[in-house]
Amino acid sequence: MRPLGVDKTLTEIWHFRLKGAPEPIYRRALAYYNLVNSPATLINADDLENFWKAQQGLSSEGGDWVSFHRHHGRDLEKDGRVETAPDCGTSEAPMRNQMKAWTQYMTAAQ
Repeated sequence: MRPLGVDKTLTEIWHFRLKGAPEPIYRRALAYYNLVNSPATLINADDLENFWKAQQGLSSEGGDWVSFHRHHGRDLEKDGRVETAPDCGTSEAPMRNQMKAWTQYMTAAQ
């Protein structure tokens, strides 16, 4: 996924064949790739639908913010990575980290 603008994201799905991989392993990996990325699966297609719906909601007059505050302030930073604090299985630290990275990408000098 590559943000192209505040209202546009390019989503690409690539499959690689490992150099020297035996044919049966390649075929198995390709079958799995097709399974999880098929429009008929609930693995990837629903994620893309959710992203689209989130964009539609953010473009509406329904509200200005998306809250990712669950367990905010309890995140742990280790070696430059943000981790969810112990006993905070529903922390939104991964989403906060993703939004932080997205902001950095979108505001970087071109």
